[in-house]
Amino acid sequence: MDLLSNKKYSEASQAFSMLGDFKDSKTKISECEYDIAMDLLSNKKYSEASQAFSKLGNFQDSKAKVTECKNNMYQNAENLISKMQYSEAIQAFSELGDYKDSKSKILECKNNMYQDAKDFLAIKLYFKAIQAFTKLGDYKDSKSKILECNYEKAMDLLTSKRYSEASQAFSELGAFKDSITKTSECKYGLADELLNNEQYSEAARVFSDLANFRDSAEKSHTLVQKLSSLISTYLYGTVGIRLDGTLVVIGEDGKHGMYDVSLWQDLVAISAWRLHAVGLKKDGTVVAAGNNLFGQCVVYSWKDIVAISAGAHHSVGLKKGGTVVVTGDNSYGQCDVSSWKDIVAISAGECHTVGLKKDGTVVAVGDNTYGQCDVSSWKDIIAISTGEYNTIGLKKDGTVVAVGINTYGQCDVSSWKDIVAISAGAIQTVGLKKDGTAVAVGDNTYGQCNVSSWKDIVAISAGAIQTVGLKKDGTVVAIGDNTYGQCNVSGWRDIILSEDMYNFGK
Repeated sequence: MDLLSNKKYSEASQAFSMLGDFKDSKTKISECEYDIAMDLLSNKKYSEASQAFSKLGNFQDSKAKVTECKNNMYQNAENLISKMQYSEAIQAFSELGDYKDSKSKILECKNNMYQDAKDFLAIKLYFKAIQAFTKLGDYKDSKSKILECNYEKAMDLLTSKRYSEASQAFSELGAFKDSITKTSECKYGLADELLNNEQYSEAARVFSDLANFRDSAEKSHTLVQKLSSLISTYLYGTVGIRLDGTLVVIGEDGKHGMYDVSLWQDLVAISAWRLHAVGLKKDGTVVAAGNNLFGQCVVYSWKDIVAISAGAHHSVGLKKGGTVVVTGDNSYGQCDVSSWKDIVAISAGECHTVGLKKDGTVVAVGDNTYGQCDVSSWKDIIAISTGEYNTIGLKKDGTVVAVGINTYGQCDVSSWKDIVAISAGAIQTVGLKKDGTAVAVGDNTYGQCNVSSWKDIVAISAGAIQTVGLKKDGTVVAIGDNTYGQCNVSGWRDIILSEDMYNFGK
């Protein structure tokens, strides 16, 4: 009783509960609970007070007090509406259950929130709109409206040319509207931006990811081919073109007929094989150095050349009009290309020459002892590469075909997928995947096929017994025989496509 007199109602209630049926203890418990509820009411804690009075049933005027609490709760909820605090009002009316028109008021609030959210969306206040629609849960098409907000936000990013952010935003939208197409559009815009900023390696990677979106495949292929022209290998060395158009060489050269080519300038492409190298200059002329026993270096009169390829003892040049010129050993008819037309790419092997036509078919002349020239049935080819006695073709779907000698498994490429570039060495074959990794098959005596750990590769070149990869940062990696130091490329820098190189031949 002292606890009750001192208004320590909770403690008093607990004490009376311990007395059970003694005297009027149960009534005193109700009295304590009533006083607790009255305190809550006095402190305007109407929801808690209502719950407390409800538990008291018919004790004194508890039912009337419940009504009083609910009236106050109702009035507070209406005040929240007048202040446009609809989310809080919904919560308040929800606590009232079926009291008066609370359910109708909840709908009124939701309608107002929905309209506000639509207004936010209309004036591009996407964050506020998303917040409002999220609070509405399943009401009307709120979930769809959230997607619409995110879509419009992504569209604004796209319009502002913030391609990376826009691409991520559209990706998160999944199949909503045309988000998948818009994701590709963002990536395409990013790739074009990279092109304009002369970040060609990065652009090549993005275009590769876009597959057949617009002209992405064509742009990717063009970039990869030009990047591939920056590095090449010969029997005893490796060569690369720097950003300034000069050449860097590693390995033995003069002793084996490869004379100093470090003075060459204005290069846009390089091709080497066995003991000679051919360089394409930005004016469309060609230079050559090395073994000239068969006249394979007699290229000084060539003009309007857009691509080159060095074979074992012959050199091939592709002219701007799609015809082909050749010089050097013709023992096997590997130089009989005067009738070729509509050629877009060339590759010279040991004793054979292969040409890619603009319709995706392939022609070949020269030694066919191992069937390396049996390419007449090939279709949908976008790149070619010749090994010593084999020929490799890259199809536009990213798969690879091969013919010719297969003693070391150098033609076992049928399982390859997502390939964007190929290079056939003497007895190994290397493929560049669109994710910047590399695959290789064939002879691995010197470890020339150990490329599985390579990353960020943008171009490859398979040599006699070494393999070289160009990284997107302009550095170079190499694996294989290093007897002559031909793999000592770790110090190379700036093997990067320049604007002149990219625009050459356009």
